[in-house]
Amino acid sequence: MVLRIVFTRDDLSRVRVAEHPHPLWELVLGINTLHSHTAPERFRPWRASADAGRIAALAPPGTSFPDFLTPPLDDADIDAHFDAMLHLPKRSVRKDLELTYGSTVPDWAREAHDTGRLDGLVAGLRDFHESALLTRWPDVRRAVEADRALRARQALSTGVDGLLNGLHPSIRWRYPVLEADYLCDHTIHLRGRGLTLVPASFCWGAPVTMVDPEQPPVLVYPCADLGQSSTLGRLLGSERARVLTELQVASSATQLAIRLGVPQSTIWAHLEVLRDAGLLTTRRAGQSVRLTLTKLGHRLLGS
Repeated sequence: MVLRIVFTRDDLSRVRVAEHPHPLWELVLGINTLHSHTAPERFRPWRASADAGRIAALAPPGTSFPDFLTPPLDDADIDAHFDAMLHLPKRSVRKDLELTYGSTVPDWAREAHDTGRLDGLVAGLRDFHESALLTRWPDVRRAVEADRALRARQALSTGVDGLLNGLHPSIRWRYPVLEADYLCDHTIHLRGRGLTLVPASFCWGAPVTMVDPEQPPVLVYPCADLGQSSTLGRLLGSERARVLTELQVASSATQLAIRLGVPQSTIWAHLEVLRDAGLLTTRRAGQSVRLTLTKLGHRLLGS
């Protein structure tokens, strides 16, 4: 199954990365993660302590969920998103449910379908946010901020093509189509509307998007697992693993030293080891030396 997002030339200049975590994408994907048997190991302690209670049925693993659960707001305040849900007209609630489930509306959504009211649903989401997500939110914010910094470096070094190509192994870019692994076949034509990329800590495995292709276009994708350096650290040493992770974007030794806060002499010692292992290449560019991961280096990070 494949998601296809079809670009025009105008859309290339209208690609942006969301400035902060999206409160409700993180919340709904958190419910999904809580009940998935294949969720990454990093979620295990959180899953052991979290409980979705009466809203557990909203986002079972491997299924779609209605768009009204993730309002297209550029707002970091979760109350603004809840307010947007509470003020949706009945026809919008019913449309989202029917687009997602057809004529077979699940039990949890029948009252919303009949009345258009989301009060009880919002109350359950609010309870889950306060009981399960608030304590984890600093980690969510750090993951999104680190991913945004990586995307900024990608865009500066390699342009929009490099940014779209480097989002995640499940995402592939060849103009005019951004293609990704997905739970069903789904096509979105941007038609000049641009695309908002939303890095999400609770997104993993493959990206997600809105069910309705007429909604403002978003692609919610897994944050780069820059914490993978802790795993690689057992193989390479923690500081060398951080160097390798940073080299997902081509850099110079000076840039690496600044970003990692270590002396250039230390950086060069690590680079020599990584180069001898076939994980990076060096190329002189004017006064500096450009450092780039080899295919082996990318495969090691991807694993």
